[in-house]
Amino acid sequence: MNKLLLLIFISIALITTGFSQTFINRNRGTIRKYLGTYTTQHKFKTIIKDADSSLTFLIRDSSVQQLDVVVHFDKSGKCDKETRSTNCDSCYKKYISLTLNNMELKWTKINDSIYISRPLIMDAPQYKEEPFSYIIQRNDMTRKEYRATIKGKDKVSQSSTLSL
Repeated sequence: MNKLLLLIFISIALITTGFSQTFINRNRGTIRKYLGTYTTQHKFKTIIKDADSSLTFLIRDSSVQQLDVVVHFDKSGKCDKETRSTNCDSCYKKYISLTLNNMELKWTKINDSIYISRPLIMDAPQYKEEPFSYIIQRNDMTRKEYRATIKGKDKVSQSSTLSL
């Protein structure tokens, strides 16, 4: 019984966090497999487009809001940048909040739209009209540059992300 409850809890958590995790530093095959599994689990109508240096994933299902995820790959085939777009203001805020709530990344707010963690930088502008999009990219700062950048800045906490 306890194992069943744990399994149900984990399933709900995975569904609600959907795209809160980043694809940075993952290869094309891993990302395609994840997106295929996501599509199969949720039974959404999706489109996946491959190009030389990018992969585009589009959710186009009448049962949910549209979501576009464009993943860019560096010369070694690893994701170095991803852009997520939606035409839903509340969805945009939810996706950003879910990403910032990943406490393992220890996000620091630099200004109204820029957040950084040791491995990542997120640009999440405050839009007044659609499409609403944000970018997550690899943070190539040295440790010294990173420390200088976050000095005196506030770490992001779960309570601070709720007011986006």
